[in-house]
Amino acid sequence: MKSHLCLFLVIALTSCGSVERSEITDQNGAGQRTADNGGAADVRQPTDAKPSADSVDATERSIKMPDETPIAALIGNWTVTGVWAEGDVAAFVKDDAAIMGSTVSITDNSMSWSKKASNVFESADICKQPIPKLMLADSSVETGFDGAFKQFGIAGGQVGNWHEWLCGESGEWGPSAAGGSTFFPIGKDRLVMSWYDGVIFLLKKS
Repeated sequence: MKSHLCLFLVIALTSCGSVERSEITDQNGAGQRTADNGGAADVRQPTDAKPSADSVDATERSIKMPDETPIAALIGNWTVTGVWAEGDVAAFVKDDAAIMGSTVSITDNSMSWSKKASNVFESADICKQPIPKLMLADSSVETGFDGAFKQFGIAGGQVGNWHEWLCGESGEWGPSAAGGSTFFPIGKDRLVMSWYDGVIFLLKKS
């Protein structure tokens, strides 16, 4: 009788152990892993996981500023039609004939002086892959362009946003000690741009 009872218990225990289920949950409840009958594990991550700092920075860098002037709008030849100079530091004078008529040529790949009005105006600046980058300023007085705007007869409502020139590949544009050349677009066919020695140009697209 005892042998029959033992045999029954062995069969019952073997039957109950044929299905195994294990569940592991971490202390924070961050994820759950369940395995049934030796099947593949299912790992679930929390739905409120935040992106890494690196991915956020990359996204922010790819966002274009809404009022930034694209390089496509600046491609062409720009001729100096006005010169503003003030103080003893300035190497030239108002509407200096040594500069008037000089031309800046801008493409996707480069920016340089393609024509110089005289040998007095010397500049070897070349900017490879020019990039106009939006800058912030409270007023034209802060940027140092206020006097130039008055001389050129440019009203505040005509002035676009303040930009700086960056050279994406190599080169330089304007005085590096001052952070390089900066400019304001005036409508679609004029620029007011700073240069060396306290000089500011008015350029017209030709």
